[in-house]
Amino acid sequence: MGALNRILTFARDVRGAARFRGRFYTNLYRGVYSSYVEAAQAIPTRGLKGFEHDAVIKFFEGEEGQWKYHDYPAAFWLRDALQTDSSVFDLGGGWGQAYYAYKDYIGFPKNLCWLVCDTPAFAERGREIAANRGSKHLIFTVDPADADGCGTLITGGTLQYMEDDLPVILDRLEKKPNHIIAHRIPLYEGPQFYTVQRMVYSYAVNKVMNKEEFVNGVTRCGYTLRDSWAQSRSLKVMFHPERLVPDYSGFYFSLNNGSSDH
Repeated sequence: MGALNRILTFARDVRGAARFRGRFYTNLYRGVYSSYVEAAQAIPTRGLKGFEHDAVIKFFEGEEGQWKYHDYPAAFWLRDALQTDSSVFDLGGGWGQAYYAYKDYIGFPKNLCWLVCDTPAFAERGREIAANRGSKHLIFTVDPADADGCGTLITGGTLQYMEDDLPVILDRLEKKPNHIIAHRIPLYEGPQFYTVQRMVYSYAVNKVMNKEEFVNGVTRCGYTLRDSWAQSRSLKVMFHPERLVPDYSGFYFSLNNGSSDH
């Protein structure tokens, strides 16, 4: 990085730091911390924390389950998985956005069970929306352990906000999913760290993992990596250019003794 670029980057970070406590700025990242707890303690005391708030739910309801370009690889592998496994565990699925986004593009089996796991507030709102829309395939839980026995675990844009790593969640299951589709994850080549993200509606701890360690952690749980892809989105931590995440990542894994070879 040249001297001019360093100056411009520093100036941008100074401006971002001034906006970090403001109300109308989003996707700003500040601080590098060694643990989830340490990062959580750095969240400004006057701001909302996490996702268990009406403002957060209303924000995500505004998406209306829309199809997005970065959904294509995940939807491709989900369609493939549903040929043999009719149950889906949607980790961090909000009020069911992925279900509503995919249902017009994927031929869901008639016996589909789509189980969304999220916070109590999201689960409650999801049940209300599903009842109003007559979405009989959609049910909700707040316990990741309910993934036990589900055919496919899908998660998008969630793992970075969870204190537990994905292998920890998988190791708690007696019967692991045959398929894992994990996408919209900030991964890079450096050491894992935690930062604080300023979102439109609140602040949250954001975990940035090492890409190789992430893949190795899942494969150690008995999975084989079948596909990977990148999403054109970056993560920049103010005053820490060495922590740059140039692209978000997505992966499809299959259980080694699962029904994944079609």
